[in-house]
Amino acid sequence: MRGLDGRSLPTPLIVASNHCSHLDPPLVGSFFPGELCYLAKEELFQNPFMGWMLTHLGACPVRREDAQGAGGVMRLMLKILRDGRSLLIFPEGTRSLDGRLKPLEEGVAFLSLKANVPILPVFVRGTFEAFPKGAKMPRRGSITLNFGEIITPEPFVDANGNGKEARGKLLSTLEESLRGLGRDL
Repeated sequence: MRGLDGRSLPTPLIVASNHCSHLDPPLVGSFFPGELCYLAKEELFQNPFMGWMLTHLGACPVRREDAQGAGGVMRLMLKILRDGRSLLIFPEGTRSLDGRLKPLEEGVAFLSLKANVPILPVFVRGTFEAFPKGAKMPRRGSITLNFGEIITPEPFVDANGNGKEARGKLLSTLEESLRGLGRDL
């Protein structure tokens, strides 16, 4: 694990990580020095061990039907942030099929600007090799987490508040940070 080195982190905070494996949420949650909430597909909770682990790591189950209505999910995430809780987000939207960072979706930038909450970029390497999408069991391997510099939303707010241009600039900065963190490993 690299990058936190005793830093004091603001709360609430959006932790934005790349996503290659079901291992990513519990790993980031385990090594983050604070409580994190994140959303997980309801069916992941059907396995008793996985359900117990996800619950104890701060996961909130979301039904697939609810996830189809992005507005409801965004309202839930805004509520979590406004309640003062930090939130783990995978801005690619789904797991990578090849281990490489995919284009980021705008939701993370929208949440940061709307709730005025900073973003902590995190890059996880090795989980794709250890437990890729479709694998039945994890394999042994080396896994590294690299935490970046906090990105505050204030410099991206434009005269119109949190418009499309502001979201685009914030998203671009986050993507650049994640790519850099991936190269640093």
